[in-house]
Amino acid sequence: METITIPKGFKVTPEQFDQLASAEQLVRMELTKKGELIIMSPTGGEAGRKNRRLTQQMETVEIYRLGYELKILNHPQTLSGENILPGFVLDLSEI
Repeated sequence: METITIPKGFKVTPEQFDQLASAEQLVRMELTKKGELIIMSPTGGEAGRKNRRLTQQMETVEIYRLGYELKILNHPQTLSGENILPGFVLDLSEI
């Protein structure tokens, strides 16, 4: 695959962006309000492995409390502040 260099400040119109996006569907592209083209490399290889590990870590929550056994929660929707922060609830549903 041949590499091209896009000059700094390169801008495209929304119509040009649509043409680019439909021609190259494997690459994630975004167009800013200023017409700047943002191209993100696809996830794979080492980056993909790191992302999978991070996702797995985010799904499991370990709670350490002095004087208590380790508590492991899988896919919790919320975390409570219990008696340390009464009334506090951390919403994890968006993560």
